[in-house]
Amino acid sequence: MRYLLLLLAFAAGCARAEGLNLPPETWGKDWTRDKWNVGASLGSAKMSIVDFEIPGTTPVSIPSATVTANKLFIGYRQSLYFGAEIGTLNVGKMAAERNSTIPSERTDKVVVNTNGIFFDALIFTPCSERFSVFAKIGEIYIKTDADLLTKIEPVPTVSPLVITSSRISQHGWRQKYGIGTEWTLSQSKALRLEYELLRNVKNPNVGSSNMSIISAGFVLSF
Repeated sequence: MRYLLLLLAFAAGCARAEGLNLPPETWGKDWTRDKWNVGASLGSAKMSIVDFEIPGTTPVSIPSATVTANKLFIGYRQSLYFGAEIGTLNVGKMAAERNSTIPSERTDKVVVNTNGIFFDALIFTPCSERFSVFAKIGEIYIKTDADLLTKIEPVPTVSPLVITSSRISQHGWRQKYGIGTEWTLSQSKALRLEYELLRNVKNPNVGSSNMSIISAGFVLSF
């Protein structure tokens, strides 16, 4: 919430500085009105996965793992100020491993993969003819898969080599917020930098934790 308040305060300052109360014709051509757009972005996602319970073992932790994330989306810009987008989010795999030697050498590994489909409503505040800041709110249907692998080395005359694997999944709707900036390059091209927060992302056997994403992207209007 504090990021949203800071962005809105910055936007208000920009609006005042640029004189948004001037007649529309002083802004030149409105390049963003009534246009469809497609876009892609690439960045990093950060999420804390703590006390990951592998059946039959003590918990494994992945503290604040950071991995690559990417998005593809399509949207509609109704005016300078309002837009909507739908797209897909894919987050790279987060992994943790635990080793023990009692009573025999054992390795437990967990790999978490997250992806989802999102819907966002966006509010833009122009700071100049080409530069805008925006806030977004939406929902994401997110799915988290956890692959568990256990390897127990053989102990002579006691136990054989044991390798087991399994998958646990969680899915559901979650809230999504974001703030960002957009720089219009031409009538059909723009660059975007944004920060997003996904609330209470479910993790198998863990509960939930927030995921933050910072990304840079390209938007093509038509």
